[in-house]
Amino acid sequence: MAPELLQNDYMKNQIKKILMVLVVLTLSPSFSWATMPPLDSKCYDVYSQHDYDQHDYSFCIDQEKGSTSQDVLLYLHGAGGSEHEWVNSPYAETFYSKWGMKAPTVISISYGKTWLLVEKNDSDESGLYEHFTQIALPHVESMLLFHPAKIMLVGASMGGFNASQLYLKQPQLFSKVALACPALFELDSKAIYSDDDSDNNDDDSSDMDSEVSKYVARTRANEDDVNFALGVYLDYFPDEDSWNAASPIDLAAKWVTPAFPPLYVSCGDADQFGFFEGSTLFTNAVTKNGASAELKIVPGPHCSFDQDGMFGFLMGTEMTTRNIASVR
Repeated sequence: MAPELLQNDYMKNQIKKILMVLVVLTLSPSFSWATMPPLDSKCYDVYSQHDYDQHDYSFCIDQEKGSTSQDVLLYLHGAGGSEHEWVNSPYAETFYSKWGMKAPTVISISYGKTWLLVEKNDSDESGLYEHFTQIALPHVESMLLFHPAKIMLVGASMGGFNASQLYLKQPQLFSKVALACPALFELDSKAIYSDDDSDNNDDDSSDMDSEVSKYVARTRANEDDVNFALGVYLDYFPDEDSWNAASPIDLAAKWVTPAFPPLYVSCGDADQFGFFEGSTLFTNAVTKNGASAELKIVPGPHCSFDQDGMFGFLMGTEMTTRNIASVR
């Protein structure tokens, strides 16, 4: 036999052996993807065309090729992010490595780099809550080729605040909710809005400045970062009443019942926004009312969170029955 044919046969046999090893590894329960698996990703931009629909939005549907799951994970991104944040995030690899071929389809919806799910009030920025729940989310779900068996909700940073609004006001939609470094903080609303009608700028510090200073001293947060986050909130909540209608910590104390979906919250102990305090107060309010909730504070700045713990929580056993009515 010619040397060339012998070499070809040898190479063919070696390739067959390598392919067999790869198949065995992939089917092994202990196998983990070293990188992102192949995804079937579809992204769309939606532009408002009617007077009642004043908001443009974008969304992506990311599905692992070959996944057998009929479940959906709704992901809400942080400030400065977009509908592409999920697939570009460092924790997406951890997610797919743990879930394997049973990974849920991930839906990401965005109204731009910075947006809050706020019910309509006197601010021009408000009204996204109604648009998201009544228009955007139903539209995106209609694009799926299957009816979701269950929907999990994950929000990061700003998206954690947005996810808290959905958890509190639409708990019947979700099987589990996870908040990663959520933008939750506790400030005295009376102090924050006390200067609205004041024209006196002679004082060295206002009630708002004093409240922020106390918060910074209490949480070791960075004052510039806190003022930035507060400025975003004030754009959406023009007065104390509008803030009280959305305050996650206050609403958790009033509305949460034992029937609410299981909740997982994780945040860094050196978060420069001080969000670990709000995360703790929010989780405590939920558990005090008898709902299932777990809090994990980890070492690190914003946006540190326990990836293994969060994805383990999402992959765990689901509640089998849900008898819960929408709050809103």
